[in-house]
Amino acid sequence: MSGPPDDSGKKNPLQQIKSTVTYLKISTLEAACGLASTDASADDDGNGYSSDGDKMDEGQLCDYIAAIDSADTKAAIVKAYLPALETASSLKDQDAMDRLNAAKDARLAALAEKKP
Repeated sequence: MSGPPDDSGKKNPLQQIKSTVTYLKISTLEAACGLASTDASADDDGNGYSSDGDKMDEGQLCDYIAAIDSADTKAAIVKAYLPALETASSLKDQDAMDRLNAAKDARLAALAEKKP
């Protein structure tokens, strides 16, 4: 699958690419496995955003996701994922938690495919 950089919101060019790559990884995995995401209808392109709560900085979130994506063992995934989830949870940022969970699940699936 391919797609253009996600220029929605206030993302810098690298974050636009990372957002697209993350989305396409999830979509590709779902398509290859014949799955449908249980929260597919929850993607509202940020329209549900409320300025009343704190949100994780997009750059920080992208850094956390990049660390998860580059982890080469289950332990390394957990090591990258848990502090990120704790940060998102402390902010009550459901979107960040959802994105972190998707990144973790996709990376675990990718590692499982590599095993003989």
